[in-house]
Amino acid sequence: MTNAAQTPSANISFDDIANLFVSMELFASPAELHGLLTGMLAGGLKLSADSWLCHVQQLLGIEEILPDQAKVMLVSLYQQTEEQLADPEYGFRLLLPDDDTELESRLTELANWSHSFLAGFGLSGQQQEQLSDDVKDILLDFTEIAQVESEDINETNSSEMDWHQVTEYVRINAILVFSECCPKYADTDSDSQLH
Repeated sequence: MTNAAQTPSANISFDDIANLFVSMELFASPAELHGLLTGMLAGGLKLSADSWLCHVQQLLGIEEILPDQAKVMLVSLYQQTEEQLADPEYGFRLLLPDDDTELESRLTELANWSHSFLAGFGLSGQQQEQLSDDVKDILLDFTEIAQVESEDINETNSSEMDWHQVTEYVRINAILVFSECCPKYADTDSDSQLH
């Protein structure tokens, strides 16, 4: 586990995690995993490498020991997400299929991401009554996005524009939730965590 914890974060994509899941014969969504992770981090939950990997195993229903390759990639995903959320240049990116994927599939994955973000945020232990009205509104919006049915979407140019607007809304608001719930997160020493 030491090697996984010390591996510098790489640019992990949706396809990287999807390929990892296929190699492990898992029927899971990279968007769900990333949404859960983002929600936990946005709520201020900092994890050790072992704790994060334990959450992954629970989410994916894996009982056996994770292969080293999976540990390295999953810890890199944690580091990448943490760094992007704390990036003052708003470098955070949602882990979703690329624009070549059918709009219906992308929308399904965005709904999965949003649902899992809410679950991860819930795991962080943030108290509802301590949240600002802005954060409460964002969480309500994410709840609505999580319930969108992909069959209601027609693949048109306006639908593509709507897609980009909604994903940008989710991306920016995930950063805003993180910034409000973890204002000093980027300044804390996380050497005892995953770095």
